[in-house]
Amino acid sequence: IPTFPTAAVDPTGAGDAFCGGFLVGMAQTGDARQAALYGAVSASFIIKDFGVLHALRVDAAQAHSRLQQLQMRLARQDSNA
Repeated sequence: IPTFPTAAVDPTGAGDAFCGGFLVGMAQTGDARQAALYGAVSASFIIKDFGVLHALRVDAAQAHSRLQQLQMRLARQDSNA
């Protein structure tokens, strides 16, 4: 599963964010690979600053854009395998 390129400032909460995103992804898609991308997107927002309150300012369009980018990277990886 690819990660979103983000400068990691503080990894605190990244695992929790990944798990939350993964669960939402499973509920919405039923696909574990897609759910892992949701988790990667969630974690990418958490690690970019200290604490977690900054993540409350993330809007759905930003998250969807990152998800689409990761989906394209995963598709390229699959086609090269």
